[in-house]
Amino acid sequence: MTFQPGQSGNPSGRPKGSVNKNLAMLRDAVEKVLPLVVDRALAGDAEAQKLILERGLPKLKPVDAPIEFTLPEVGEISPARALLLQAAEGAIPLSNAQAAVRELMPILSQERRAVEQEQPPQNAYINAYLGKILGGYSKS
Repeated sequence: MTFQPGQSGNPSGRPKGSVNKNLAMLRDAVEKVLPLVVDRALAGDAEAQKLILERGLPKLKPVDAPIEFTLPEVGEISPARALLLQAAEGAIPLSNAQAAVRELMPILSQERRAVEQEQPPQNAYINAYLGKILGGYSKS
């Protein structure tokens, strides 16, 4: 049996807008207790401060800051090696260099094939792609 549009499957069920009694009691309790916890936290109670900080603030997520990196001129060392060298010098984080090299491998093999066929490599494309991967910008 199918239901008609707009007809409930349980017409004698919970009415719209009703609230669970336990949830309503909890909300009332929070309204009464929260000012007390805040007062205790302001008075120096470490447990109250910890409770407010743990429950009241969202957890922070790490965010990578934009980084600056340089790519070699065409014909010097490979872009992957240049990135790893910069990571070894501490100029860029190693994890960023590894991620960029991993993402670059298909492009670098395409570039190598283009060089073998005597076509100019697309260095600007690689710079833009690296900038997107590393969240920064490149200077070529």
